[in-house]
Amino acid sequence: PVYLAPTGVVRGVPTAFDTYTERDWIVLHFLQPSFPPVPSVLPGTVSLEIGNNFTELLQIGIVQADAGGYAPFTLTVPVALPSPMTWSFEVIAFDPNHLTTPLATSNAVSTIVL
Repeated sequence: PVYLAPTGVVRGVPTAFDTYTERDWIVLHFLQPSFPPVPSVLPGTVSLEIGNNFTELLQIGIVQADAGGYAPFTLTVPVALPSPMTWSFEVIAFDPNHLTTPLATSNAVSTIVL
């Protein structure tokens, strides 16, 4: 999967995060709310560039890709959170009808929250 995210997010404003993957695949969105990103690896199952050994890995959404493989996701960061912060994002994508491991992961993307 290819993950596209903005370089900056404004608290309280809905922001698009787009994933391009295979048709009808399930896309799980994850966030590491600290910086720098530290990997999370479960050998043979999944290897993420973020999550600090799964201790700072938050699942923030799940989307099914359309027939063209496009899986849009919108995130609104609450205005009550402090800023500025740098968050890291990554997705896991899989075929719900033929689950195989290791799971496909995207590129990790870091975004500044203002």
